[in-house]
Amino acid sequence: MILYINGDGHSAAAMAATDFVAAEDDVDLWYMGRAPHPVNLRRSYGAYIASVLKARLLVEADANNTNQVVIDQTKKFIENNPVNEQILVIVGMPVYDKLQFDEFGAYFKQRDIKHILYPVSDYIEWLTLKHHTPNEFGYFDELAHKDWAGNLIKPLTRII
Repeated sequence: MILYINGDGHSAAAMAATDFVAAEDDVDLWYMGRAPHPVNLRRSYGAYIASVLKARLLVEADANNTNQVVIDQTKKFIENNPVNEQILVIVGMPVYDKLQFDEFGAYFKQRDIKHILYPVSDYIEWLTLKHHTPNEFGYFDELAHKDWAGNLIKPLTRII
């Protein structure tokens, strides 16, 4: 199984364990470009879920992603995926847009792809209600990612 994660910096675990948003912000990892910083990624909600599900993790999330970039990247991955393996998709949409959500959800249903779509505003609200405080840049730490992973596991077990 492949667990595919896309979204903005929250889904990329920006600053979850380091002061870096993306790998390129770290002088030692500049060559990795906008990929999530590997130390942050190991502490992301995606990493925790992948561990529980024993799935391979692929994260294309980036702090600079817009809804359209997320949609286009995700569709490209699904349509060009050469591996005949079950794909589970989790997408944190940077901005809630009902039409985009509905159309994107229909895309997954037509292809029988298990997925969870959520607006980042729901993620932030849920973590805040659970007494997690974002840093000065609006990102959450490793403990918040663990809690969000736990929040997503229950609905995931119903769809896989």
